[in-house]
Amino acid sequence: MKDRMPKIGDRIKMKQDIFVGFNRAYNAIGTIVYTNTYALCFYVEFDENIDGHDGAGNCKDGHGWFVKRLMFNIIHEKYYPSVVTNIIGAH
Repeated sequence: MKDRMPKIGDRIKMKQDIFVGFNRAYNAIGTIVYTNTYALCFYVEFDENIDGHDGAGNCKDGHGWFVKRLMFNIIHEKYYPSVVTNIIGAH
């Protein structure tokens, strides 16, 4: 999809891993639920529980995270598996 300013409802795929506490989410897919275009930051509700937050009440608890525009791509709706792992003791 051509790069453009994301908007509420857009589906996104992270270009980089998300580190939340001791968890790391690979290939995280979610939906933008809030935008702060001035700061180019977005609340995203991820499909999987990433042990995040509730996006200031905008998404399910544990599924929310605030991400910068450069961290994700806007995607077409299709299946991309997300994987969340605990990095404590990982090799």
